[in-house]
Amino acid sequence: MAKSYKTTAIKISEVSSLPNCDVVLLAIPVGVKEEYVQEFARRDCYIFAEKPFAIDLKTHLKFLELSNKITCNYMRNYYNTTRQIKDIISSQIFGSIKKISITEGGVMGGRNRIY
Repeated sequence: MAKSYKTTAIKISEVSSLPNCDVVLLAIPVGVKEEYVQEFARRDCYIFAEKPFAIDLKTHLKFLELSNKITCNYMRNYYNTTRQIKDIISSQIFGSIKKISITEGGVMGGRNRIY
C-alpha cells in the first residue's frame, strides 16, 4: 500500500507508537478496533472507521463515549455489491429470485442502478 502512494510504510509494535496525526482511517478488522479507537480518542484525533464499526451495540456505544470525532462509512473493498448479490441469491433466503433492483449512491451525488 505504501508503495502505491509513494510513502513510507511503518511497523506497528504498539498502538501508542503510531505517529501523530489529525485524522485516522481505521480500515482494520472489527475485532481489533477497540485498542485503536481508544488510542486515537485519547489523542483527540478525528476517527474515520469502516463498517462494521463494532462487534456489538455495547462496544459501539462505548466507542461513541470515547470521542465525538468518530464517523463511520462502508468500504467498497470489503462490502462488494456484486459479492453481496451473489451471496443473497446463493443463499435463497428469499426463495427463487425473479428480479433484483438495487440503487446506491454514486460519486458526486449521482445514482447507480443495478438490475
